[in-house]
Amino acid sequence: MPATDANPRGYWESSRLTRFNDDLLGRLGGSWAAPPALPEGWWRGASVASLQEPSRALFRSVQAEGPFVWKDPRNCLTLPFWRDALGFSPPVLLVTRDPVEVALSLRLRDALPKLLSLALWERYVRESLRACRGLPVLVLRFENVMRDPVRTCERVRSFLAKQAIPCRELPDDRIREFLDPTIPRSSLSRDGSRDPDLSPAQCDLLRVLETIEGEHAGFAPPDLPPETRWCNALFEQQRGVEYRRRELGALIEARGRTGEAIGRLEAALGRVEREVADLRRQVGALRTGRGVLDALRSAARRLGTFLSSPK
Repeated sequence: MPATDANPRGYWESSRLTRFNDDLLGRLGGSWAAPPALPEGWWRGASVASLQEPSRALFRSVQAEGPFVWKDPRNCLTLPFWRDALGFSPPVLLVTRDPVEVALSLRLRDALPKLLSLALWERYVRESLRACRGLPVLVLRFENVMRDPVRTCERVRSFLAKQAIPCRELPDDRIREFLDPTIPRSSLSRDGSRDPDLSPAQCDLLRVLETIEGEHAGFAPPDLPPETRWCNALFEQQRGVEYRRRELGALIEARGRTGEAIGRLEAALGRVEREVADLRRQVGALRTGRGVLDALRSAARRLGTFLSSPK
């Protein structure tokens, strides 16, 4: 996935696997920006059963043999499907971030309303905690990653070494250069948990995340309060917006195809009109030539009559 102005260092994500995750969420009746409600055992449901074998083939074609890294925020929602389809239990690096920073970032990149973004943060975090059950997990806070990237990389290398995954050591200056704190990342200078738009459940979730930072050999999801009641309503509204966008896009595409067809017909009609005009000119020329020929023949007949008459 190529870099953009919103992420000049690149996304470090596979476009093909991201598209598959989007298709998977679509089968479940949602999207990345309007995630569906996921009941227990959803990954074995009839709606996604046919995607199991294609998912394995795609994953093998994208990921190299041996250790791999797969980054995609959608995996917060879809990881149970991949664990079942691929039959693996990967170590997880879970980076948490202030929800108001997330909302600001999504507003700048995707023009999403703040409350929808806060709802997305809550759903993604809750589902990621549930999806990581039993896995080796390292939970990191985004602000600590940016504050001390060298120390963060040491923690990541140590964690992965315990999972028998080798990591090449990088010079400290290269780490600091890559995680350049001067690149705008929608950072806040205050504690997002005091933001008035956060629901009580979201504030509680923030406090829970602070307690689970660090390494977990076999992650046990913490007890969480019920999800904020207005999250589902916002997702339903977003699904309606996305449906209308697709409908409008299809209409524009259909009009575009109609316009192209009309353009082709007009071009063909123009060619026919030019050919007809050319034929008319040819017919006119032929008629003119025939008139001259008929006049010559008539003159010849008159001349013959004149020559044959008695003098």
